[in-house]
Amino acid sequence: MVISNPKVRLFKVVLLVLLMVFKLELLADAKKLLIAITSQYAPYTVDHIAKSGIDPELLDAVFARMGYEVEFLPIPSVRSDSYVSRQDVDGGTGWFNDFVPGCHKARPYRYWYNALIVPQDSIIKTTKGLAGKRILVFEGADKFVDGYRALTSETSFITIADSSLQAGRMTRAGRVEAFIGDYIGYYYSLVDKYDHEEARRLTNVIKYFNVNPQKICFKDINIRDKFDSTLDEMIEEGIFETIYTKYAPDIDKSLFPTRDRMLPADENKKILIAISSQTAPYTIDLYNNVGIDPEIISTVLGKMGHKVEFMPIPNSRQDIIQDVDSIGAVTGWTTKDRPECHETKAFRYWYNALIVSQDSSITSVEELKNKRVLTFDGAHDYVNGFAKIAIDADSIDTVNDSFQAGRLIRAGRVDAYIGDYPSYFFHLVEKYGSAEARRLTKVIKFFNVNKQRICFREQGIRDKFDQTLDQLIEENFFHEIYTKYSPNILPSLYPTKRR
Repeated sequence: MVISNPKVRLFKVVLLVLLMVFKLELLADAKKLLIAITSQYAPYTVDHIAKSGIDPELLDAVFARMGYEVEFLPIPSVRSDSYVSRQDVDGGTGWFNDFVPGCHKARPYRYWYNALIVPQDSIIKTTKGLAGKRILVFEGADKFVDGYRALTSETSFITIADSSLQAGRMTRAGRVEAFIGDYIGYYYSLVDKYDHEEARRLTNVIKYFNVNPQKICFKDINIRDKFDSTLDEMIEEGIFETIYTKYAPDIDKSLFPTRDRMLPADENKKILIAISSQTAPYTIDLYNNVGIDPEIISTVLGKMGHKVEFMPIPNSRQDIIQDVDSIGAVTGWTTKDRPECHETKAFRYWYNALIVSQDSSITSVEELKNKRVLTFDGAHDYVNGFAKIAIDADSIDTVNDSFQAGRLIRAGRVDAYIGDYPSYFFHLVEKYGSAEARRLTKVIKFFNVNKQRICFREQGIRDKFDQTLDQLIEENFFHEIYTKYSPNILPSLYPTKRR
């Protein structure tokens, strides 16, 4: 039956139009992105709404070519991880050195040029001139500036700058004598506040440190992949020279990002390694490869032609490699078959021991009956004969770290500790000095050693790692590493090829 009522026909036409408009709105919304942006000062961000500044203009150009309209949401740097992981936004900018759940990191889209900066008339001419001086540093400098500890060890005053402009103002007022931070941001905050002449008067770069990558992290891995490929095209077309000339015309053009800097030939050879040993001397500073584990791993992989990035994980999360595709390897005590990755030979050992203080009456494992004993988490699985000790002891408690065990023995609250000897002794030396560490350390017995290994996603890398490790062992590499980080432990415990 044909409906001839004109009101009904009109209603159907209106409904059809509304549905088409709604569909078009949905399609339009699907092509919009909300990106959290962290760099809130010139020349990186001038006006996020107008999309002016190096970051907004660069990112807007890349997204436009991808077919997206972008809106920027300014947030503090410390909140970029939480914004992306909670998925309040489609992506966010930041340093992203650690693993962020639900986040797929693109390659760097620019770099921070960290430098030691003083006024032109400063008496400071080298990094050694910082002794006894008052300096400002950017938040995170201890993690992102190579050699930071040595650099600042003799300064008389260090404080965190809220911004590059604050650093410039305090330097101008004579309240501090140097700034460690991003050169471009520092210089252009001064240009913006004063003028080019004053900015030049306050800016003398004594030394450039390592550069730090600025990245964007996406919720959708497909958008990440498209972003990387589109950025590659635009680098070839000279987008960085155009944008940096516009917003930072006074800086040395050797600092402009180029294809060689943005797309290094070995970028694909960088491996993200989840590292589980979070106690000194095995891990001291992951960001700068300081500690026995990061130095061994980065040296071996460096010989193989790989760059390394570390992310800390708890021991209980060694299975993270199953869940996160970007992780290339994970360290741990693993003794079972791991179908998701390929284990290396041991690259070092845990030296589990029964440890008491020098004045303890305990002289054997049998004398632990009715004693208060501390152990590391996992001792029941990794220490031979632990079951009998657990039955005989009056109490057994688990500690989070070796230093806690040392403190409790020192306070007389426990009688013995079963755990890794090198880390126990190292923490006591760091806290109390060598003499007190020796007073609190008498090894009654070494138990079986436990292997620390790396499990690689790719078998070929695993095989090459084992071969390269053997070569370094032949070159006395472990003697150098252990002498550096654990000079007080017994040389008989240093790893050798025979062991």
